[in-house]
Amino acid sequence: MNPRPSIFKKAPIPENAIVKSCLDYLSVMQIFAWRNNTGVARPKRADGSFGFVKFGYVGSSDIFALHDGRFIAIECKAEKGRLSQDQISFLDRVRFEGGIAIVARSVDDLAKGLKEAKVI
Repeated sequence: MNPRPSIFKKAPIPENAIVKSCLDYLSVMQIFAWRNNTGVARPKRADGSFGFVKFGYVGSSDIFALHDGRFIAIECKAEKGRLSQDQISFLDRVRFEGGIAIVARSVDDLAKGLKEAKVI
């Protein structure tokens, strides 16, 4: 029998909170990093109609960083989040080109990835 009632289960951490925590960690480590966004927008035109604008590179990671001339791509995922094929392809391309590609479900994952890549 589980000694902890279900009301004490840890709530999953949302992806946007993981992104913010990773950005905060990179800042503390003095690694130049920024949030990368992709998506679509439907801005209203002067005539009242709506446009359609795509921005960003499909599959690109949530966070980009530069450190000692090295490019770092960090894809943040919630505990049960899955990488899309476009995200996998992007991370593979970063590695192929000599960059560092990390999937982070927590700040600990990010720190581990940076240590393995000998960034920190």
